[in-house]
Amino acid sequence: MTASVSGVVDRLPLVLTRLSLFSLGVIVLAGCTIRTTRLEQTPIATPDLPRVQFLYPENNSIVIEGTDLRLDILAEDESVGVAQIEVFVDGASLVAAPPPDALVQQVYRIETNWLAQGIGLHTISAIASRPDGTQSDEVTIVVDVQLRPTDEP
Repeated sequence: MTASVSGVVDRLPLVLTRLSLFSLGVIVLAGCTIRTTRLEQTPIATPDLPRVQFLYPENNSIVIEGTDLRLDILAEDESVGVAQIEVFVDGASLVAAPPPDALVQQVYRIETNWLAQGIGLHTISAIASRPDGTQSDEVTIVVDVQLRPTDEP
Protein backbone atom coordinates (compact mmCIF):
# COMPACT_ATOMS: atom_id res chain seq x y z
CA MET A 1 0.00 0.00 0.00
CA THR A 2 2.84 2.31 0.72
CA ALA A 3 4.18 1.63 -2.75
CA SER A 4 0.97 2.73 -4.42
CA VAL A 5 0.69 5.86 -2.23
CA SER A 6 4.32 6.55 -2.93
CA GLY A 7 3.67 6.31 -6.71
CA VAL A 8 0.78 8.74 -6.49
CA VAL A 9 2.84 11.16 -4.45
CA ASP A 10 5.67 10.88 -6.96
CA ARG A 11 3.31 11.72 -9.84
CA LEU A 12 1.54 14.54 -7.94
CA PRO A 13 3.77 17.37 -9.28
CA LEU A 14 3.16 16.14 -12.85
CA VAL A 15 -0.61 16.01 -12.30
CA LEU A 16 -0.64 19.50 -10.72
CA THR A 17 1.49 20.87 -13.56
CA ARG A 18 -0.89 19.46 -16.18
CA LEU A 19 -3.91 20.74 -14.21
CA SER A 20 -2.28 24.18 -13.94
CA LEU A 21 -1.56 24.28 -17.67
CA PHE A 22 -5.13 23.23 -18.45
CA SER A 23 -6.53 25.92 -16.11
CA LEU A 24 -4.25 28.52 -17.63
CA GLY A 25 -5.43 27.56 -21.12
CA VAL A 26 -9.09 27.88 -20.10
CA ILE A 27 -8.44 31.32 -18.59
CA VAL A 28 -6.62 32.53 -21.70
CA LEU A 29 -9.33 31.28 -24.03
CA ALA A 30 -12.07 32.78 -21.87
CA GLY A 31 -10.45 36.20 -22.12
CA CYS A 32 -9.81 35.93 -25.84
CA THR A 33 -12.05 37.87 -28.19
CA ILE A 34 -12.69 36.05 -31.40
CA ARG A 35 -12.70 38.28 -34.47
CA THR A 36 -14.72 37.51 -37.51
CA THR A 37 -13.57 38.17 -41.04
CA ARG A 38 -16.26 40.86 -41.44
CA LEU A 39 -14.63 44.25 -41.91
CA GLU A 40 -15.81 47.38 -40.17
CA GLN A 41 -17.73 49.72 -42.49
CA THR A 42 -16.22 53.17 -42.74
CA PRO A 43 -18.99 55.76 -43.06
CA ILE A 44 -18.89 57.76 -46.26
CA ALA A 45 -18.91 61.49 -45.68
CA THR A 46 -21.89 63.39 -47.01
CA PRO A 47 -20.73 65.87 -49.62
CA ASP A 48 -21.06 69.52 -48.73
CA LEU A 49 -24.08 70.51 -50.81
CA PRO A 50 -25.38 73.96 -51.62
CA ARG A 51 -28.16 75.13 -49.30
CA VAL A 52 -31.31 77.01 -50.19
CA GLN A 53 -34.02 78.59 -48.06
CA PHE A 54 -37.15 80.67 -48.43
CA LEU A 55 -36.92 84.08 -46.78
CA TYR A 56 -40.45 84.96 -47.90
CA PRO A 57 -43.22 83.84 -47.75
CA GLU A 58 -43.39 81.70 -44.65
CA ASN A 59 -44.50 78.09 -44.92
CA ASN A 60 -48.30 77.67 -44.67
CA SER A 61 -48.99 81.28 -45.65
CA ILE A 62 -52.48 82.27 -46.77
CA VAL A 63 -52.61 84.18 -50.05
CA ILE A 64 -55.60 85.78 -51.76
CA GLU A 65 -56.20 84.52 -55.29
CA GLY A 66 -54.90 86.97 -57.89
CA THR A 67 -52.15 88.30 -55.59
CA ASP A 68 -48.74 88.78 -57.19
CA LEU A 69 -46.88 86.87 -54.47
CA ARG A 70 -43.27 87.89 -53.91
CA LEU A 71 -40.84 84.98 -53.45
CA ASP A 72 -37.53 85.75 -51.74
CA ILE A 73 -35.02 82.89 -51.86
CA LEU A 74 -31.45 82.65 -50.56
CA ALA A 75 -28.86 80.06 -51.65
CA GLU A 76 -25.38 79.52 -50.23
CA ASP A 77 -22.41 77.36 -51.14
CA GLU A 78 -19.06 78.08 -49.48
CA SER A 79 -17.08 75.51 -51.47
CA VAL A 80 -17.80 76.12 -55.17
CA GLY A 81 -20.58 78.69 -55.33
CA VAL A 82 -24.16 78.83 -56.63
CA ALA A 83 -24.65 78.95 -60.40
CA GLN A 84 -28.46 78.91 -60.42
CA ILE A 85 -31.62 78.83 -58.33
CA GLU A 86 -34.63 77.14 -59.88
CA VAL A 87 -38.12 77.69 -58.49
CA PHE A 88 -41.07 75.36 -59.04
CA VAL A 89 -44.78 75.81 -58.38
CA ASP A 90 -46.71 72.56 -58.05
CA GLY A 91 -43.79 70.78 -59.75
CA ALA A 92 -43.68 73.05 -62.83
CA SER A 93 -40.66 75.29 -63.33
CA LEU A 94 -41.45 78.94 -62.65
CA VAL A 95 -37.97 80.42 -63.12
CA ALA A 96 -34.34 79.32 -63.42
CA ALA A 97 -32.20 82.26 -62.37
CA PRO A 98 -28.39 82.35 -62.73
CA PRO A 99 -26.46 85.14 -60.98
CA PRO A 100 -26.54 88.22 -63.23
CA ASP A 101 -23.01 89.52 -62.57
CA ALA A 102 -20.92 86.36 -62.27
CA LEU A 103 -20.82 82.71 -63.19
CA VAL A 104 -21.13 81.73 -59.53
CA GLN A 105 -21.67 83.40 -56.19
CA GLN A 106 -21.02 82.07 -52.69
CA VAL A 107 -24.26 83.70 -51.50
CA TYR A 108 -26.99 84.29 -54.06
CA ARG A 109 -30.45 85.76 -53.45
CA ILE A 110 -33.32 86.08 -55.87
CA GLU A 111 -36.69 87.74 -55.74
CA THR A 112 -39.35 86.69 -58.18
CA ASN A 113 -43.15 86.74 -58.30
CA TRP A 114 -45.89 84.17 -58.74
CA LEU A 115 -49.46 85.12 -59.57
CA ALA A 116 -51.48 83.11 -57.04
CA GLN A 117 -53.99 81.12 -59.08
CA GLY A 118 -56.23 78.24 -58.15
CA ILE A 119 -58.01 77.97 -54.83
CA GLY A 120 -56.36 75.53 -52.41
CA LEU A 121 -52.91 74.38 -51.38
CA HIS A 122 -49.92 74.88 -53.66
CA THR A 123 -46.29 73.82 -53.22
CA ILE A 124 -43.45 76.17 -54.03
CA SER A 125 -40.00 74.56 -54.20
CA ALA A 126 -36.46 75.78 -54.80
CA ILE A 127 -33.21 74.05 -55.72
CA ALA A 128 -29.76 75.66 -55.87
CA SER A 129 -27.15 74.27 -58.28
CA ARG A 130 -23.40 74.50 -58.72
CA PRO A 131 -21.80 74.92 -62.17
CA ASP A 132 -21.09 71.15 -62.27
CA GLY A 133 -24.78 70.37 -61.71
CA THR A 134 -24.52 69.37 -58.03
CA GLN A 135 -27.85 70.33 -56.50
CA SER A 136 -28.99 71.29 -53.04
CA ASP A 137 -31.72 69.38 -51.33
CA GLU A 138 -35.09 70.63 -52.53
CA VAL A 139 -36.79 72.99 -50.10
CA THR A 140 -40.57 73.22 -50.27
CA ILE A 141 -43.15 75.48 -48.70
CA VAL A 142 -46.93 75.34 -48.95
CA VAL A 143 -49.20 78.32 -49.61
CA ASP A 144 -52.96 78.28 -49.28
CA VAL A 145 -54.65 80.33 -52.01
CA GLN A 146 -58.08 81.53 -50.91
CA LEU A 147 -60.91 83.52 -52.43
CA ARG A 148 -60.96 87.24 -51.85
CA PRO A 149 -63.41 87.94 -49.03
CA THR A 150 -66.59 89.59 -50.25
CA ASP A 151 -67.82 92.81 -48.73
CA GLU A 152 -71.27 92.13 -47.39
CA PRO A 153 -73.64 95.09 -46.97
